[in-house]
Amino acid sequence: MIYPFNPHCITSHVRIGLVVLGLVLWSSCCMAQKIIGISTQDDDRFDKWVIVTDTSDLEGTIEATWAALGDFTEWQYNIGEQSGIIRIRQKTNPDVWELMGGGEIIEARTIFPRERDRWQMQNGKHRVDVKMYQRNPEQWLIQYKGEEIFFYTYREYDLRDWIVENDASFSLPMQLALIFIPILQVLSH
Repeated sequence: MIYPFNPHCITSHVRIGLVVLGLVLWSSCCMAQKIIGISTQDDDRFDKWVIVTDTSDLEGTIEATWAALGDFTEWQYNIGEQSGIIRIRQKTNPDVWELMGGGEIIEARTIFPRERDRWQMQNGKHRVDVKMYQRNPEQWLIQYKGEEIFFYTYREYDLRDWIVENDASFSLPMQLALIFIPILQVLSH
């Protein structure tokens, strides 16, 4: 005879163990990884980048789709299992970009037209501002509801390596939009 499962028969110790196990599994698979650095792949080129995260076995890449044609308005990225595209929405308007990937569409636009020192990113859940820190194009700051991302060049006047101090829980696509789109603006000026 098969007895139906009765959750009331499980001892309290077993139930507590199952809850703890569930929380551990949830936290290990669902906690957001953090981007902690972005660097050019080659010292003499800005068309391929390496994304460094706080997880040792999770790295990513960003590559200009049409670099051979001198067009840097579209980029492809891969971070672990996630991939997507970062592109300018209209080639005649460099004030509006979008990132599509990881199940998200993130719109990035300047807060004021033709002023690329302040950006706003939105994905339907969050609307986050990114601003140049102390008028230095090599330092950027994101502050959102007690969370913060601050990124800057490793060496002054060297745009190849960026350090990211990341104390935020945004998705990887949102982090990438918040960090890489301002870096692109610095490179283009």
